[in-house]
Amino acid sequence: MPDFTAYPATGPQDIFGIDNRIVMGTWERENTYFDYKLSDLDTTLGIGENEFQTNLPELHYNFVIKRNFANAFVVHMIPLIVVTMLLFGAVMTVTRKPSLVERHDFSTSGVIGTCSVLFFVILLAHVQLREGFAGSPVIYMESFFFLMYFMLLAVSVNTYLFASESAPSLWVIHYRDNLIPKAAFWPFVLLCMIAITGWNLGLKTRPATGAPPAVAHQSG
Repeated sequence: MPDFTAYPATGPQDIFGIDNRIVMGTWERENTYFDYKLSDLDTTLGIGENEFQTNLPELHYNFVIKRNFANAFVVHMIPLIVVTMLLFGAVMTVTRKPSLVERHDFSTSGVIGTCSVLFFVILLAHVQLREGFAGSPVIYMESFFFLMYFMLLAVSVNTYLFASESAPSLWVIHYRDNLIPKAAFWPFVLLCMIAITGWNLGLKTRPATGAPPAVAHQSG
């Protein structure tokens, strides 16, 4: 049994056994606790009379940490929000009216060039995020980068088809000077963000099949 009396407090909400001087960086301490886990050592531990140690309970000390939301939001989400607003501004310049074309200096190459620049901005931010989770599956925040890739491609295709008039049957694009894509931009983006969040929350509520990734174990 753990020596619980060796710590000031070991309640469910208490954090014990960790030096407060440890620098956690972008992580925050959330909880600490002891538990037992069964392990198959496949050894006699050097004692000839013993059988191979299978289903042997090992005492684990668990240290639960969580990422600082404010830091992750500032580093990863604010650039995405700014890029989305710039992309919306590029969509709003799409027009056939001569007065607005001259005022906004609209051109197909200009919008596609803007999307290209924004693509590299998003790509670099995505690579930076991915380096922190190398080897792990797609995380929640990473899904918004895939959404932005799709939006950049959609805006480029929409601008080309609208300006070239190569697909007159696509009334959704040509209706009232590209009004539908302009009006649907933010509702579509927000609905996609809600869907991504709902999907990830649904996955989090499913029964866990293993230990949480943000838990450090020390056996004894």
